[in-house]
Amino acid sequence: MINRKVVAGLCAVMLAFAGCSRQQSDWQKTRETNTAEAYEQYLKKYPSGEFTAQAQARVKELYEERDWQKARDADTPEAYQAFLKQYPEGKWTEEARIRVENFTLAQAPSGAAAPAGGPATARPRRITDPSGTSSAPIAASRARKTDGCSPTS
Repeated sequence: MINRKVVAGLCAVMLAFAGCSRQQSDWQKTRETNTAEAYEQYLKKYPSGEFTAQAQARVKELYEERDWQKARDADTPEAYQAFLKQYPEGKWTEEARIRVENFTLAQAPSGAAAPAGGPATARPRRITDPSGTSSAPIAASRARKTDGCSPTS
């Protein structure tokens, strides 16, 4: 009688550990694959698992990265505005706003594009976005705001 209880208890413990190690193994495979689809499969299999919050966060990051790349590939004000609408607080939000601003400045009449008090020939400068690639020019007025110089009156 005691032997049966001990064996049953050991089986229960082994099953618990097997389930835990299986989840960890699946999580490791998911991280190695590193695709939205892999993380979504993990979440489907372990909806309240140990790594659920991390998987959900990574899915969001991967979708944002995909959508940012689509906006960059399209390289239109509409694409960047759509990105901003979907990700108002995202990783590339500021960069998308800058690119929309650059399109606006490029379409403005030459006299209207000059910043107040600045030369009419002020040129935009390029920056690097978080992914490390060169981006569209930043408006000269924005560059001047961050150069540490105080405006002259």
